[in-house]
Amino acid sequence: MTDAGRSIGLVNDEDYQKFLGRHSLLKEALQYAATVSFQDAGVPADLFTDHDNSGTKLLSLLRRPQYDVVELAERVVGLQRFPRFILQRLEIEIKYEGYIAREVRAIKDEEQLERIKIPADFSFESISGLRREIVEKLNHFRPATLGQSSRISGMTPAAVQLLHMHLRNRDLLANPKTASETAPKTVPRNKISATKIGGQKASQTVGSSPVDS
Repeated sequence: MTDAGRSIGLVNDEDYQKFLGRHSLLKEALQYAATVSFQDAGVPADLFTDHDNSGTKLLSLLRRPQYDVVELAERVVGLQRFPRFILQRLEIEIKYEGYIAREVRAIKDEEQLERIKIPADFSFESISGLRREIVEKLNHFRPATLGQSSRISGMTPAAVQLLHMHLRNRDLLANPKTASETAPKTVPRNKISATKIGGQKASQTVGSSPVDS
């Protein structure tokens, strides 16, 4: 976000330099945790488990949920080189790296779905295997992209996949070379947006649909 703000003039030179400094320091802390051993970091013996030895990387200690990284710095000499705000960010990056990675992938998947267009004249009735209520909702909202269709209430990942297959087959018939080179072979399935359309909020547009609880 800071880079984006910088590009349109919302972040001044001084603030941007501070941002770059923090980013560089966090990168250094992550590298340190991943490469430095217990012995070199000065990890006290009472923090060792049965699976640890002097060569165990510091990162394995920081990942343990029972420890707060800022509090560990009071006992682990190697961590004391970093300021408190970097240690706090380091803990987030390490302990939530799996979640963060999944969210990044999900965003990319959503972007991919939005790039797959649904022609205005597409016949949803032509897709065998879709439940009648799903066909009715698709006809009602007439989503312009596969991403919009995935946000319709009751639209399952399997239904989105089926719709994508038919769209891709249609493109292959219309333009075999272009479709085969640009269309993804499968729709991302690890994350379908939780935002839904339908029910009491059915009067809203597909692109700005509310979240159903």
